[in-house]
Amino acid sequence: MRRPAWTRCISRSWLIFVNDAPEAPLPLAFELKPLYPNPFNGAVNISFTLPRASGVSLKVFDVLGREVGEIASGVKQAGLHNTQWNCAECAAGIYLFKLDAAGQTFVQKAAYVK
Repeated sequence: MRRPAWTRCISRSWLIFVNDAPEAPLPLAFELKPLYPNPFNGAVNISFTLPRASGVSLKVFDVLGREVGEIASGVKQAGLHNTQWNCAECAAGIYLFKLDAAGQTFVQKAAYVK
């Protein structure tokens, strides 16, 4: 349960919690945010936004185009999504992160250093 931004006393016998914190607005566009840290050692943080519920596929490829992993798939709700990819068994090198959502494709690269 989210705590209210502040409380307001309506009367002496009742305490009512009022949440006056604004809701986070929905994003206006599909976006794959910059990966961080980049270069990474161990794990990389991935964030993407969806302006509406959409089918999503987030995959990782090596520079030869081989799929290394699938991070997310299926229908995701509108909003900001955060996830992390950890590939301790992977070789050091450049990896491509490909997000497919609602007919759009976004690709970012990150360097994995050991």
